[in-house]
Order: sequence, then structure tokens, then C-alpha cells
Amino acid sequence: MAEQNNKKPVTLLSVFGGDKTKLQQYKNTVQKVLSDDQNFERYWMMYAKIAQEHLCSPYVTDKNSVIQCLFNAPKLRLNPDPVFGEIYFIPYGGKLTYQIGYKGMIKLSLNSRLVKSVRAGIVYEKDNWEYWEDEKGQHFKFQPALELTDRGNPIFVYSVFTSIDGLPNIHIMEMSHVYKVQKLVAQRAKERKTP
Repeated sequence: MAEQNNKKPVTLLSVFGGDKTKLQQYKNTVQKVLSDDQNFERYWMMYAKIAQEHLCSPYVTDKNSVIQCLFNAPKLRLNPDPVFGEIYFIPYGGKLTYQIGYKGMIKLSLNSRLVKSVRAGIVYEKDNWEYWEDEKGQHFKFQPALELTDRGNPIFVYSVFTSIDGLPNIHIMEMSHVYKVQKLVAQRAKERKTP
């Protein structure tokens, strides 16, 4: 299906065998799974644009994977526009795959209605922070050194979510682990741009 020599480029319509009815059914299905408060026409324009980019990508040889993968955005009620950082689409092994960004994780947590608030950030060497656990649970205090132009090197990233019962849950990841994940993703991407 990939574009070759004089062949026409692959389009959303061509993935559905040129059948406009099937494409409209797919579009209707996407609309049904979205929340009512979203502007569907605006959403569909971005969705179709992203689909077209990946349908024309030489890294995506399985063009049907584009339709299957992209459907995860509306199903999870995430905005597919990469500007929002909620969900990213990445070619891997000839198929399109997806990765939920940290903003998407936050949105999913809040949409679950089991979480009252979520925040995440980076702690640098010159920031003031404390973390401890005791019989009352986890505790985290953080004051960024915003008055400094150089806060030093990052030392860890954190996320804090408060459940509906008011209890905080804190997760800290050391930078050594973050760098290992970055290296793994870079190797997998083979010099292609990734989130």
C-alpha cells in the first residue's frame, strides 16, 4: 500500500478500499466514543491529518495499523494533537504504535474519578526538598529555587496524586533511571524523532 513510483499516495479513504460508507462509519465510531464536550469537527481534522502523515510514512508499512492505532486516542479520550502531549504515535517494526505522554497519564487519572489531583515535576540540585515516610504515609515537600538562573543538574522526577479519600501517593524516579529509559527509546527509534 505504500506510495511507490507512479502510484497514488495512501489516504484514509484508500485504507477503506475507497468505500466512502466504510470511512464514514469509522468516523461515526470515533465520534461516538468521544465525550460530548469536544468539538468533533476540529478533533477529526487533527485526527485525519495525523493519519495522513503516518499513512505516507515509509516507516509504516502496515497501513491498517494506522487506523487501529489512532483509534486509541478517542477511546482513551486523549487529544491526538502532539502539541497537547497526551498521546504520541510512533512507527515501530513497520506498524504504528502509541505511547501515552505524562499529560495523558494525568488526564486518564483524573478521568477515572478515583483521583482528585495530580502533579509532576523535576527536582534540581539547588532546590529545597524533603521526602519521608512514616506511620501516617508518604510526605513530600518541595520548593524550587526559582530565584536562581542555574538550579543545577536534575536529580529526580516526581509525581504526586491525591486520591478521592485525600491520601497522597508519591512516586520518585532517579535521573539514572530516566536516562536509561531515554537511551532505550533512542536505540529503539534508530535516530528517528520521538517524544
